[in-house]
Amino acid sequence: TPAAAFEQILFGDLKVKAVVIGSDFTYGQKRSGTVPTLTAAAEKAGAKVAVVSPVTVDGVVVSSSRVREYVLEGRVAAAQRLLGRFFDLDGTVVPGQGRGRTIGFPTANIDTQNELRPAPGVYAIRVRVLDGWHGGAANIGVKPTFGGTEVTIEAHLFDFQGDLYGKRLRVEFVDRLRAEQRFASVAELTGQIA
Repeated sequence: TPAAAFEQILFGDLKVKAVVIGSDFTYGQKRSGTVPTLTAAAEKAGAKVAVVSPVTVDGVVVSSSRVREYVLEGRVAAAQRLLGRFFDLDGTVVPGQGRGRTIGFPTANIDTQNELRPAPGVYAIRVRVLDGWHGGAANIGVKPTFGGTEVTIEAHLFDFQGDLYGKRLRVEFVDRLRAEQRFASVAELTGQIA
């Protein structure tokens, strides 16, 4: 959409009276619209533009791009500092291979739709289920000890007993504990989990 067409939609079609934008805001095809061009278009339409200064945390400018970068790198604690809350994702519990139950650590396999996933690894998590919040650990990855190839999210809840199949869960990522790794045996894996 050309910048002028975007301006027409805002101020002509929608009759917007006020717009709040960040100081680095751009819009339109090839980011050709800028703060000064939007301000000029608003003035012509009798509307106002408020420009918000960047917010910084520990010297880092808070932005959705930076949060996504941190999450994709597995730096969920850094993302939490910028968000002011834990990074979370929502998903539905689906059947898995059932291996977690057989080795004494049942997991909820969480299917997400269009959710940003942290980098593969093991994370300390909090999960919202029917009766409240539960601590746990999650593995994101391909389960190399079992020769997996598909990236999955598996959550083990420390203090929960029950059937979660088909339930929607919210998973909050507290911290990354380590990268995903392949163990020589199931016994070695269960020892690490314990």
